[in-house]
Amino acid sequence: MESNRVSVSTTLPLTCTHGLTIDRWSQMHFTYRCMFPVWSDWDISYTTKGLWKRRLGGVVKVVAFAALIAAAKNVATKPELWSVQYGVSLARSGFQSILQRGISTLAKIQARYD
Repeated sequence: MESNRVSVSTTLPLTCTHGLTIDRWSQMHFTYRCMFPVWSDWDISYTTKGLWKRRLGGVVKVVAFAALIAAAKNVATKPELWSVQYGVSLARSGFQSILQRGISTLAKIQARYD
């Protein structure tokens, strides 16, 4: 004859024959542990890909910060270069340069197939 006794475990929740779970912690304690985790209990290790992504992110942040500092220094020392008219003329000349390069590249491709 089978026994319906349940042994007590201190590490894992137990499942009774009725499908219920008996746990040594209450639902309130579980909620508290989820809201305020103890991060020292976690064993965090990065994969090689994750480690490279983290390093790349750090490098991008450093470069962006250095560019921001350089731009701020440039604005402080040469304010005439940061006017709206200068920005518009710079954008216009850059756009024209891109279009000219694209047109010359298309002409080279067309000449190759003719």
